[in-house]
Amino acid sequence: MPAAFQAAYPSAPVPVGGWIGKLKNSGEKIALADAGGVEVDQVEYADEGDWANRVRGPLDLGHRGWVWETAADGGGASLELISPALSNNQGQNWAASTPGGTPGAANSAASADLAEGAGRSIAPRSRRRARRWR
Repeated sequence: MPAAFQAAYPSAPVPVGGWIGKLKNSGEKIALADAGGVEVDQVEYADEGDWANRVRGPLDLGHRGWVWETAADGGGASLELISPALSNNQGQNWAASTPGGTPGAANSAASADLAEGAGRSIAPRSRRRARRWR
């Protein structure tokens, strides 16, 4: 993996770590540990809810529904933290990078604006009940 990474991003520092494998596209928990093995940070990401945008889906049997969409889910982008001043375990504090990501450089989604994620659509998550308005 380091050789392939270095070939794709020659100006970026080579990542260090003993982890090999792939991350799930649908989401999972990632934990970072220091040299002593103590967990120093963690995030549980997803490809729906606060981590994506709700958009009109394709025509299906004459009807259009809604689907979750984000460029960081197979669209050539990675997830990038918007503001390190906010919790990194909240999907609205993450955004899709520019295509190909930004290894070794500042996050393309970085912003000092603490309300950066506020423009995302609000929709119930698949595991939450929809609120009934009266």
